[in-house]
Amino acid sequence: MTVSEIHYYAPTHGDHALIHIQKDDLVFLTLGSMTSCSSLGTNSTSPSPLPTPAESLTSPDGTWRLWSSLADPKVNPHHFSKFGNPSNFYSRVSESNWLSFTVTLKNGEFLKRLEGWTGNAAGTGALITFKDSAWLMSISRSVV
Repeated sequence: MTVSEIHYYAPTHGDHALIHIQKDDLVFLTLGSMTSCSSLGTNSTSPSPLPTPAESLTSPDGTWRLWSSLADPKVNPHHFSKFGNPSNFYSRVSESNWLSFTVTLKNGEFLKRLEGWTGNAAGTGALITFKDSAWLMSISRSVV
């Protein structure tokens, strides 16, 4: 697929804009996102409920809407089949959710024990998944 220009709406400026793509330019885009429609909780409040599929399509970041339009044969008749089925993801949010949290500790004893248990050094980017977690929970350790 060849991209010659990108039309977009810049909500911060309230206007439409255009980027002309040159012959040697590369264009990358995000089709869906694991954090699209995400919500945040705090120590005293729960995150918002999961969105419905219709709400996912109107999320502020627009990633599902973009992917859906690229995969729509009415909008993109020549290339739609290359973009798969985005509704398979945004319509099944409860099957594809992800939980992330942060713990701040005053000393490194927990990280040291966790490294001994898993064999993964903190900051290496390896996830530890709690396979029996009802929340599909994984943790990643980093050193600050």
